[in-house]
Amino acid sequence: MSPCGRLHVIKHLNEAADKIRRQEHRQLSAAGNHTLTDTKYLWRQRRENLCQRAAAEFRSLLGEDLQTGTAWALKENFRRFWKYTSVAWALKFLWGWVETARATELTPLVNTAEMIDKHAAHGLPKSASFRNGALFFLGKLDLNPA
Repeated sequence: MSPCGRLHVIKHLNEAADKIRRQEHRQLSAAGNHTLTDTKYLWRQRRENLCQRAAAEFRSLLGEDLQTGTAWALKENFRRFWKYTSVAWALKFLWGWVETARATELTPLVNTAEMIDKHAAHGLPKSASFRNGALFFLGKLDLNPA
C-alpha cells in the first residue's frame, strides 16, 4: 500500500474506533454508567504519549470489558502491518487481522476491515503464480482441487 493508502487506512481505523466509542458511550450513559465520560482523547492518543495520570486511567479502562477497548486494541495492532518487509508475511498478518476484526461483529470495525481487505487485494500482483505462491505459503492452497 502506498503512503497515501496508509494514511487512508489509519483515518478509517480511527473513525471506526471513535464511532464504536460514541455508540458504547451512549448505551452506557443511558444505563447510568459513565465509564467512558471524558475519555475521548485517551482513546485517540498513542499510549506512549500519555502522561502518568492519564496512562493509569487508560490502563484502568483497558481492564474493563468494553467494545471501545477491543476496537482500540485492533486499531493499534494494525500498526504492525506497516513493519512487514515480506509480502507473504504481510498478507498472513492482514488476513488474520481482517478475520479477527470480522469476529468482533462491531459494524464500524467490520466495515473498515472489509475496506482494507478489498484495497489490499487490488494492490497485489494479479498473476496466478503469485496468488498460488502466497496461498501455499499461508497454508490455504487447495492441493486437491475438485
